[in-house]
Amino acid sequence: MLGCLEQIFPRETFDTIVKPALLDMQYEHMETLNAGKPWTARWVLVRRSASVAAAILAQLPVSIIKLEVKLWKAAA
Repeated sequence: MLGCLEQIFPRETFDTIVKPALLDMQYEHMETLNAGKPWTARWVLVRRSASVAAAILAQLPVSIIKLEVKLWKAAA
């Protein structure tokens, strides 16, 4: 999943928005599992997945436009 997202977003956006959100989700999920709370861990995945998706969707239009401009300049 990270590889696919790295292709869509510019490096700076990926490093400052997408990657930290995914790593936070993984960390919180693992901490909850280690605490012996499997149902809470599932809820963490659902809640944090929605949060990560919202961050990605909010940034996606800007990143697509930047990518299109970059490709257009390269083709010209």
